[in-house]
Amino acid sequence: MSSQPRPVPAAAGVLAGLLLAACNQSGVQNAAPRLASSIPQQTANGGATFTLDLAEYVTDRETPAAALTYEVVSGGGSFAGSTYQNVFPTLGSYTVVVRITDPAGKSLEADFGVDVKTANLAVTTAGSDLALLDTDTLQTRTFGSSAGFPLTFKDSFERGFIVYERQAGTDYDLYVYDASRTATVALGDDRAVVERYVAKVGSDRLLFSKESASARTLHLYDVRTGETTLVAAADGESAGDALVGATGLVYYELSSQGQNDVYVFDPTTGTSSPVSTDGNAEEVVATLADGALVFSRRGNVGETDLFYWRRDAGLFEIGGDVPAIADQSKEFGGSTKDSLVAFTVNVGGQLDLYVWNPQTGVTTAVATGTDNESFAVALPTGHFLYYVLTGGTDLDLRLFDVAALASRPFPASIVHDMVVGTLSDGRVVVQKAEVTGTHLYLASYASPTVSESAIATTAGQNFALVKVLANDRLVYRNLTTGGITLYAPGTGVVATFDPTSSFVAEMPITGDFVFKVDNGGQFDLTLWDESAATTVPFAVDAADEELAYGLTDGRILFTRETAGGTARELFVWHPDDQSVAQVTDDGVDHVIQTTFAADAR
Repeated sequence: MSSQPRPVPAAAGVLAGLLLAACNQSGVQNAAPRLASSIPQQTANGGATFTLDLAEYVTDRETPAAALTYEVVSGGGSFAGSTYQNVFPTLGSYTVVVRITDPAGKSLEADFGVDVKTANLAVTTAGSDLALLDTDTLQTRTFGSSAGFPLTFKDSFERGFIVYERQAGTDYDLYVYDASRTATVALGDDRAVVERYVAKVGSDRLLFSKESASARTLHLYDVRTGETTLVAAADGESAGDALVGATGLVYYELSSQGQNDVYVFDPTTGTSSPVSTDGNAEEVVATLADGALVFSRRGNVGETDLFYWRRDAGLFEIGGDVPAIADQSKEFGGSTKDSLVAFTVNVGGQLDLYVWNPQTGVTTAVATGTDNESFAVALPTGHFLYYVLTGGTDLDLRLFDVAALASRPFPASIVHDMVVGTLSDGRVVVQKAEVTGTHLYLASYASPTVSESAIATTAGQNFALVKVLANDRLVYRNLTTGGITLYAPGTGVVATFDPTSSFVAEMPITGDFVFKVDNGGQFDLTLWDESAATTVPFAVDAADEELAYGLTDGRILFTRETAGGTARELFVWHPDDQSVAQVTDDGVDHVIQTTFAADAR
């Protein structure tokens, strides 16, 4: 009997075919995911959610990249499908390690770097240390540990650099912290040399001094490149009293055995050159809006003369065109937005006031009567105010119209008049010590007349200006009954607050400010919301709340007494939902030194 082959079911035939194909491929197995291309270095903005779809860089032989499983190994963040997302703590460089797994359980680990280039930052003291607070993420990091030596914040740079000093007895050392790299550069930590911060020069440079027992030198440090340039150094000489002009030039004195000369340093060329090396002693006095320098020089008969120097104009004696005052001592009073120089001349003990125009070289007498005159303040309009001490006891105000070259009297007064505030349109707040009290007036000038209107003149009460806000509204305090008042020039009083209220700080949102109220020795904080014309109490805990610092998005940082009154921790108030959240909890006092927007791109 012959055997016949049995029929094979269709499904079994397919399986057999697959097995045969697998055998024919000689041991090929499921492949693990791999990178199709390297993941490039990423950049992110601080406080914002960074996203990256890794499916663009991953491939798998059996499974589409979007269908793989993605998870974070280290570096923070999370995945939504194949898209990584994270809000990084603050400025700096971060490495993220991820694992990609296929359905069969095979995986790949990969990493990529993210540079956070922008951030909104606050420099704070945390007890004796210095700390950095990211005001978007509310993450903090200590960058300056005191270790028993006092630290002092000096300045911040928009690229995320922070300058601070450390004091050890009479010695000072200088440091620059780079928030992007979380690294600190010591500009000087020699205990035999005093290193001190002097000034910011442009957006990327800082001027500092080094002083030993034999000399004082000036140096310029570029925070961007890390390069230090020697500005001035000479054996046995002292370089100092530096001023930075509006055009970025650095003016300084170089002295030897009591003889001072004046020099200028150009950061773009890295070179110094003399401004004046006269045989008589000279001193830098002030810089002007046009970038020029005003300096003084001891005259041939012992008087003090004033000089003007600008690189593209040369050297001129201020008041040198008036022979009558050539041998009289002169003192710089102030300057206008157009760089006109107001100065006083001492004539036998009597002070007369003049103004000198660098464009024409012409000196004009402002006031040369029998009374003493002195510069008060420059106005945004280009004019300036000055004082006249009449009879030796009564201080009056005058306005000098620089276009008309004429003085304009204020309304008659027999009391002391003091300018205490200036508005953006040139109006000024005047405080008058009248017989019935110290009162406030608003003065305005429409050529040829100065006029005044009352702000706060209640008989028997004294008032003081506290703040001219960015929108030109005024906050003043009643010194007799207590409390502050908000005043709108032109319309009058807007609001009078609690008798125990006192001004704390102006907020970044125009017109808003914070004041505190004393509740029996315990202080609460309230916001004046200009847009709604209302008050918003936002820090009213049973503990003391005093410090307030506004952020550009409307949030407010403040301190609250915690831990039984032994520490002032930082808190933040959110205007959207009126909630309060604690920011620090380390048991030490916190004070905000400054806030700034950092951009390291």
